[in-house]
Amino acid sequence: MSGFMEACPSTQPAPPLPTFPNKSSTFDRIYTTATSLTFSEDCLALNIWTPSIFTKELKPVLFFIHGGRFVSGTTDNPLYQGQYLAATGDVVVVTIDYRLLVFGFPGSPSLPSPNLAFLDQRLALEWVKANIQLFGGDPSRILMYGQSTGGLSVHYHAFAWPDNPIASAFMSISGVLNDKPNSPELSKSYWDQLALLVDCNNDVEETVIRCMQKLPYQTILAAIKKLPSTPTEFLPQTQFLPTIDEEIVFSDYATRANAGRFARLPYLVGNTNHESGYYAISAFAQNITLSQTQWDLHDLKRFTCAVSQSVSTRLRHHVRVYRYRFFGDFDNTRIYPTSGSYHLSDLNMWHGVGTDGNDEEFDFVRKGSQWADWRDWGGSRTRVKGMEHSTH
Repeated sequence: MSGFMEACPSTQPAPPLPTFPNKSSTFDRIYTTATSLTFSEDCLALNIWTPSIFTKELKPVLFFIHGGRFVSGTTDNPLYQGQYLAATGDVVVVTIDYRLLVFGFPGSPSLPSPNLAFLDQRLALEWVKANIQLFGGDPSRILMYGQSTGGLSVHYHAFAWPDNPIASAFMSISGVLNDKPNSPELSKSYWDQLALLVDCNNDVEETVIRCMQKLPYQTILAAIKKLPSTPTEFLPQTQFLPTIDEEIVFSDYATRANAGRFARLPYLVGNTNHESGYYAISAFAQNITLSQTQWDLHDLKRFTCAVSQSVSTRLRHHVRVYRYRFFGDFDNTRIYPTSGSYHLSDLNMWHGVGTDGNDEEFDFVRKGSQWADWRDWGGSRTRVKGMEHSTH
């Protein structure tokens, strides 16, 4: 590949973030990228890494969705690079950009969907299905996976397209259904508040939409920062989120899960052992202090227990499930001395990225990279349905 497209308009780390105490060079490596992005509304793109396009034997495809709480994120991130995984795993790696904030989750009832971000993701998946063979990829063996809200997106897709998931397997890295989506009324209220802030309020909704569409994205982003965040038990939540429409996002996930109304594909899911090691940075940036007990509850409710529930649901419906927990804590992956195995730290292993390490760490990475050989997940030789070897 030759380079990345400009990022979809999003928020960036707040000013206090670069002054986080005792931050490491790894911290700087991650956040320097996050604070030096250029944006464009012409941002829907995908990146492809392939071992070779000249092959008789088509390769499995890994289709990755980045996280960022639906407010930030881009494929132009050192943790999302796919070249090492493609080379060592003999797979084709695809990463995608999709619209964020109000651009991805607008609250207007007059637009085609309040969940445009998921339609962006679906369109990218459809494109990969139709074209990946030209890059040496096997369209019948696509692992759809994501990290954080990217992993959450995988869950939304499983319920939205149960009979036509396109993918042959799912994987969620530290991201499962653990938050309620917005009601249409709540999303509409945020949309109306935003329209008022940018002088686009009008009794005719189509007029509001046309006015908003004419504005530069910078004006929209500046106005979003003035909106009140949604308070939660732990950290404030953004305003523009997946919204119930009963087509892509539903109001009855527990009922649907119990009835097995989701794509029953092989599923790998897990989380890190110290997710809050990353979220402590977000709390610092917002001048929020949580006790250790609160952080422990944060990790249990939002990750450990949520993953357990997701696994149990699938097991009840005889879906093949693989669960992991990541404990890796290395000098060259820490973002501060006590960050531990924090949220997203396992991407260093999944994608084979990171900084220089010692022999022990390299040995761990080499062993960890075997996840790409999905016919040998968990050290067993059991073939996983939907992932069988095929040639064309």
